[in-house]
Amino acid sequence: MPLVIVHGGVTVAADRIADVTEKAVTFAQTCLTEDGCREYQLSWLAGSPDRLRLLEVWDSPETSAAHAEQPHVKEWTAFISAAALAPPAFTKLLLEETPVAPAR
Repeated sequence: MPLVIVHGGVTVAADRIADVTEKAVTFAQTCLTEDGCREYQLSWLAGSPDRLRLLEVWDSPETSAAHAEQPHVKEWTAFISAAALAPPAFTKLLLEETPVAPAR
């Protein structure tokens, strides 16, 4: 089954950065407790302190889709949309997981 990787970001109004940072910590921690979530990162982009970056890794398309329907995701989406200067841009990738042998 393919992994789902979501990557992207959003530019946030300068006067909202502190508020977004505070809420992002709690939101990311909640997402990490969801079934199938391997990684959930929200971070500010070096050199662009108003650009919030996202990296999500999910076990499957099904767990990624279930995440999108969670109440906390809908709340976050409304919150970040109000703080954003432009709509967020994301890329979703489906990747087959292949074990890599350790280097010798």
